Amino acid sequence: MKKKIWVGMLGILLMVSIYAIEIGESYEKIKPSLSFEQNLEITKPRQGYLYIFDREIAPIGITFVIGMITIQIETTEEINGIDIYIDNELKFTDFTYPYSRLWNERVMGRHTIKAIEHGGNESDEVSLFIFNLVKAKPTVVINEIMFDAFGSDAGKEWIELYNKGDSIRIKGWTISNANGNAIATLPNWIFPNDSYLVINFGNGNNDNDFSDGNGTFYVGSNQEFLDNNMDECALYTGEPSENTIIDFISYCYEGNYTSGIAYEYATKAGIWNDGEY
Repeated sequence: MKKKIWVGMLGILLMVSIYAIEIGESYEKIKPSLSFEQNLEITKPRQGYLYIFDREIAPIGITFVIGMITIQIETTEEINGIDIYIDNELKFTDFTYPYSRLWNERVMGRHTIKAIEHGGNESDEVSLFIFNLVKAKPTVVINEIMFDAFGSDAGKEWIELYNKGDSIRIKGWTISNANGNAIATLPNWIFPNDSYLVINFGNGNNDNDFSDGNGTFYVGSNQEFLDNNMDECALYTGEPSENTIIDFISYCYEGNYTSGIAYEYATKAGIWNDGEY
């Protein structure tokens, strides 16, 4: 089955690449630059361009995406935030500039991305054909967790992430425990390749230098988020859901393991085997 999927993907890639070569140079109907009349614009994916695994390849006359895509929005004035819709369904909300979100889920066919000013009237949309039949494997993973510190756990719990792939912006990514609710929202940082990032739930000074391969982000809470006996930890590229989850772990010291909402997200997304603890 996997072999057939990859053969199909290669066939699509070949056809689109040939199409891009044939008409790419002659295509001139590219979406104009942001003007004073248009205060909000989707700048990625651009209208009329081919993208392969989040990389802009060439103008081809239609917007065609193979694999995942980072949606980016530019504005000419300060706004409250951006709501990003896929086919009129709200997928992401972004309150910090630069506005961007990674769209990485199994999807194919024709779809419409629409960006709307949060609480306002400005908007822009792009219609595209997308083929992302195999959700990209995560390059950022949960490497280590501290769920049972010495004494009180309040403010002492932490989760370490490792980026084994290309540098990536982690803005708006979230972490949840078993209940599936976000217990940490990651900052607008670039997470470099081959680096570690500790998410500390206590208070302290953030470090996003990464020159030594390490960074630290403090959530700024004195709560206890991870159960000492049994819990789950999941990493998402947006608000927690089966479409945004990219890594998951669970642990149980004593008794029978009881799966949570994060476990359901992980199994539905195919990154964790049902019945595995």
